[in-house]
Amino acid sequence: MLASSANPWSLARFVDYLGGYGFALGLPHLVFGVALLVRGDRLAGAGVLGSTLLAAVLMGKLGSATNYWLEPTAALAVALAAHRGTWKVGVWAGAMGLVLVAVALDLGALPKEARGWAEDARTLERARGACTPGPGEVWSASDPMLEYALAGRVTRAPWQLSLLVRAGKLPVSMLASDLAEPRLTCFAMRGPGLEAPPGPTPVEDGLYDHELWAPMREHFERVGETGGLYIYRRRAR
Repeated sequence: MLASSANPWSLARFVDYLGGYGFALGLPHLVFGVALLVRGDRLAGAGVLGSTLLAAVLMGKLGSATNYWLEPTAALAVALAAHRGTWKVGVWAGAMGLVLVAVALDLGALPKEARGWAEDARTLERARGACTPGPGEVWSASDPMLEYALAGRVTRAPWQLSLLVRAGKLPVSMLASDLAEPRLTCFAMRGPGLEAPPGPTPVEDGLYDHELWAPMREHFERVGETGGLYIYRRRAR
């Protein structure tokens, strides 16, 4: 996972996402990992702490995907299951306290999140208005979740594989062939595509190799920009 991203570890990115994910997810893992070490269970404690460290490193390389925390959570569940019935009440009370604080923080953020969801919905509607596929034609996008939001399905997910392309592990021609497919009429990107500079690009998630700019310019033209989404439509044949 670390090698395929080709991204350098970024302290700024890590700090950016630490507030949203570190407290609710990383802190409970850290507390229980240390508690296991104190109890003398070095194997379980090291497993929980090691997997928590890996999740934190990935957060600093790639960003905010909560799936990074599935592995340390599984390690934590196994460790707790092995010690069921042996923990003192105070330990469980502390754990529940952490959970309640995390839930309270999430609930407090709901009004702001709700406003963001409403704005996202309006952005998607404006995007659909800027480009409407005909019968047998499809939307595609620079990431599967955006494509699902626009089209209600994911026709393909190779744009996510751009991480492997940059690491030299996947032919970029696979991505270029998708852009040339006639039924792909509307395309959305979280950022400019045709307007990308011709020089070297920083290796970051969401920025694609310059080999893809040629088919983008050949097959698409920009028809709108809304809420950070750049909307492209296939040129008339």
